[in-house]
Amino acid sequence: MHFARTKTVLDDAQKLISNNNLEGSPIESYLAQYALICLCAELQQSVYDELEISVETIESKEIKNFKIF
Repeated sequence: MHFARTKTVLDDAQKLISNNNLEGSPIESYLAQYALICLCAELQQSVYDELEISVETIESKEIKNFKIF
């Protein structure tokens, strides 16, 4: 599992914090929260993608037609 968007956000945030001496600041806290939101969104999309693949292997039409997303 590779979360490219989250990695980019973390890398950019790390550079911004280091280059501007923002350790322990509210900006660092905001960037950490933003990174967590990106991680959750990518994880959720990954789960949805896996469910979509799994549903394709199920023979039951009722289960295939039931979508949670």
